Amino acid sequence: VEDMHLEYQRLLARHPGLADRLDGFPGSAFSGRRKLASGARGVFLCYALPALDAALGQFTLEAGPTRWYLYDLDGDAILESPGEIAESIRSNPNTPRRCTMDRPMLKDIRDKVLMHVRNTHLKQVNAPLDAPKPKLRCWMELN
Repeated sequence: VEDMHLEYQRLLARHPGLADRLDGFPGSAFSGRRKLASGARGVFLCYALPALDAALGQFTLEAGPTRWYLYDLDGDAILESPGEIAESIRSNPNTPRRCTMDRPMLKDIRDKVLMHVRNTHLKQVNAPLDAPKPKLRCWMELN
């Protein structure tokens, strides 16, 4: 994760205006790309997750982590390793955008990943029913 943060800082330095462009997104982003020869075919999703804010005594998204998930269509599995996921989603400004999956399939994948989040993170932190829902920050088709 630290290596990816350093890579992000290098990208910001290499592409002036990128930080402002990213800040201009309306809370989430969606894209797609051709899958890499060695990468997974599926959907990448990035979620902001709730956690207990000890100072406030309540669950908030601001207190929680951001987690990456990659739903691998070929293996019908959800990957969570950021290093493994980064290899499948890494792109550059010239990477052609390619979105070909239909909406029902994307919704089904999103719902499966969200159920996984509920059964893992939300149970681990013992989030109450009135805790903020995980917020989808971005997703990317890999097709």
